[in-house]
Amino acid sequence: MTKMISVMDETYKKLKNRKGEKSFSELFEELIDKKNERILKFAGALEKEWKDIDSQKFIASLRGSDKKNETRFKELEKHWK
Repeated sequence: MTKMISVMDETYKKLKNRKGEKSFSELFEELIDKKNERILKFAGALEKEWKDIDSQKFIASLRGSDKKNETRFKELEKHWK
């Protein structure tokens, strides 16, 4: 199945230059795989360090008085529980 997407002209130019002879689908798959690969190499890296941390206290210490990150920390709490 084919889907159409819209991108800004400048973004299109960058993608077109980067893809070379590949299709856009191949380029997107490659970019997604590379991003996942970079993230996955850190999986479990801090397992020992985080094992004994009290997540509620840790989040509270990060919050401090910084109100602009309040939403981000609430999202973090949802995933941490």
